[in-house]
Amino acid sequence: MFLGDGAYDPESGDELWRSSQIVNTATAGTGSAIAAVVGKTILVTSPETRTISGLDVESGRQLWQTPWQDAYWVRSGATDGDHFVFSDYTGMHSIRARDGKMMWSVPLPPEVDPRGVVVSNAGKNVSFSWQNHFTVWR
Repeated sequence: MFLGDGAYDPESGDELWRSSQIVNTATAGTGSAIAAVVGKTILVTSPETRTISGLDVESGRQLWQTPWQDAYWVRSGATDGDHFVFSDYTGMHSIRARDGKMMWSVPLPPEVDPRGVVVSNAGKNVSFSWQNHFTVWR
């Protein structure tokens, strides 16, 4: 359970650890920098350093950091427990949670407004949608 810059035990409410990396202050107001929790890794984005980082869910310790130019635009996505598939201003991407390796990227079609793109879980598939278009990948 995360609140502000702290991680808390979901059963007892006890504070487990704190990290400024899970808070985003680069945009208007303070918000969460957490893009996803994949297995035992928390993926956080930093618009300031233009990176995606993996933090250990139990300790908050940084495991890896991957440069990502559009880290400010990383949107919610889907996970299979090993990877996080997300969209940003340029396309749809997959990052491996254990080491931060970018697995693949697919550019958005030219007519797509990235503000309307949604990547989400669809059963055991990944759905990718925008405006009146909908795609499911297996």
